[in-house]
Amino acid sequence: MFAVWAANRSGSAWLAFWSFFLVQAFHALIPVSLSERAKQHASETDDAFSRAQRAAEAAIRRLSTAR
Repeated sequence: MFAVWAANRSGSAWLAFWSFFLVQAFHALIPVSLSERAKQHASETDDAFSRAQRAAEAAIRRLSTAR
């Protein structure tokens, strides 16, 4: 996104290319604690989704056998 902005502002493909890789290089500076927090949040979301899915499947089973 930053590379697109740089290309629009400057009109230079080289500056857009350089900006893209500059942002990619800064990716290595993201603290590990942030990525661990994101993984933990993703696993909590998966657990909540799994519980909701199991509850929905149980409700469908009860509805289908209620005849």
